[in-house]
Order: sequence, then C-alpha cells, then structure tokens
Amino acid sequence: MKKLFLGINIILLWITLWHFYRFPITENMSLSLYNKKVYRRLLFSTIDSFVKDKNDLLFNINFGGEEQDDVGRAYVKGLMKNGDIWIGYVYSFDEIMEESPAYASNPPNGNELVVEEYVNRHSGYFYVTSNETKYHLTKEEIMKKFDLKELKFKSPKFFVDKFGTDRELSNWYKYTYELPQSKLKDEKDVKAAKKIEETIKKRRIFWLLSLVLCLILQILFLVKNKKEMVHND
Repeated sequence: MKKLFLGINIILLWITLWHFYRFPITENMSLSLYNKKVYRRLLFSTIDSFVKDKNDLLFNINFGGEEQDDVGRAYVKGLMKNGDIWIGYVYSFDEIMEESPAYASNPPNGNELVVEEYVNRHSGYFYVTSNETKYHLTKEEIMKKFDLKELKFKSPKFFVDKFGTDRELSNWYKYTYELPQSKLKDEKDVKAAKKIEETIKKRRIFWLLSLVLCLILQILFLVKNKKEMVHND
C-alpha cells in the first residue's frame, strides 16, 4: 500500500510537470522577419471547446501591413532560414479549412468569398530578406531563386519559441481569463495579465513543492521501514 501511494505521487508529479510544459505561463507572441512579423494565435473550436487539435495553434504573417488589418489572415504552415533569408509556406484556404478544425468552425468575420480570395492570394511559398518580400510563389520558383535542392521546413512554433519577442501571458491563459488574444496594448489588460501571471506562478510553486515534499517523506518512510524490517530479522 505504501508503494502504491509512492507510485501515485510520482505519477501526479509527472502529470504536473507535463502540464507546466504543455501550458506555459508566458510565451513569445511574435517573430520578426525583418520588416514582417509572424504572430502566434490560438484558435478555439466553436463546436466543442473541450476538444483541442494541435492545428488550433496557428501563426499568421502580416503581408498586408499591421497585425489586425488583414481580412482572412495568411497562416504560416512551415518556416526555415537559409542564411539571412526567411523562407516559408502559407496555407491555402482549402488547406487550412481541412487541417484546422477550429478555423473551419470559426472562420474570420466577413464575406466568405472575400476571405477565401484573400487567403488564397497570399498562399503558397514566400521569402523575406532585409530589403525584399515576395509571396504566392511556387516551390520551383523558390528553389530556383535560392539554388536549393530541398526545403526543410520546421513548425513556426519552433522559431517563435526560440527567437521570438513580445513575451507575455500565454494565449491559453488569455483565453481562460477573457483577455484579448492579440498583443496586449491596453494598460488595464497589461496589469491584469501581470497579476494573473504572478498568481499562477505562486499556485504552481505551492503545488510542485507540496508534491516534492510528499515524495521525499514517502521515500524516507519506506527507507526507514525497510531498515527496521532488516534490523528485526
């Protein structure tokens, strides 16, 4: 029975660490590609908010200008860096409707044909350099332009997490506490996010320390009990 409780404690500790990793308190919200930016967005299904798909985490690029001024948003599927050149691939409308259940259940507001036309006009391969941006290209055009033999894309999440900026309360907790999903600009929202961040940190530290303390006490108890059994023998 004592070993059972020890096993349960270890499982709870593992689940806790996994939860901390899966739902970070803060995240990088954007990645600068010279004069363009890639923004992290977490979309939730309006069909079933309890069912989350990995493709619900999307990354849009601001080909049109500012973060909020595009009609349907151009979402990046893959990204790579070739020297000082950023190369990526943007979903077509049909691709993102198929691969992201949340997007399909909650597409951008406005005329569907206008949204579809916007997304498709910005889809395909693109590149960004310090002085030039080109999009809606074919794979052959990209490979010929930069004399590449293959394209090795990674998830945009990899680059945003590793090289991104604008770190603030994660989109998951923004959604949970009903804060805007975009970059927080209102002073009231910024203060609320800071307060939420501190509260979550304190709760996590308390829970983690409690589990670790219980684990240590259980191990010490088992060691002591084993020594007593050996001594009695």
